[in-house]
Amino acid sequence: MVLFPKKTKFKKYFKFKNFFSKFDNRCIIPKAGASSLKIIKGGRITSLQLESLRKVCKRKLRLKFKKETPRFNVFTDIAVTKKSSGVRMGKGKGSLDFWATFGNSGRILLELSPAVNKFSAISALKAASFKLPFKTKIVFK
Repeated sequence: MVLFPKKTKFKKYFKFKNFFSKFDNRCIIPKAGASSLKIIKGGRITSLQLESLRKVCKRKLRLKFKKETPRFNVFTDIAVTKKSSGVRMGKGKGSLDFWATFGNSGRILLELSPAVNKFSAISALKAASFKLPFKTKIVFK
């Protein structure tokens, strides 16, 4: 279940630079859930990383909370391109490689519902944080 948009304005985007140094103040407290994972140091998140987060959380919560699924506050909507190895300079932009989104510091990445108790939430979010390429912090409402 790789996340990507149905339609975008452009097929390929420019490379984003110095995007991670900002502080994101849009989603800094949990909205629907009681426990959540907050980004401390920003970075690029791929759709495969989000899928692995979902799987790990689902696996950790399977025993007691079977119907609980994590709620993501990000969506992978930026196409990242890559040229194959051994290709000379020029000849246009490379083909689409994967979908990604940018997580700035201070943003809530995923939330767990209030039905999940604190101990189970901590274990699930801690296991999920190991799947990310940057530092995160567990936050409670």
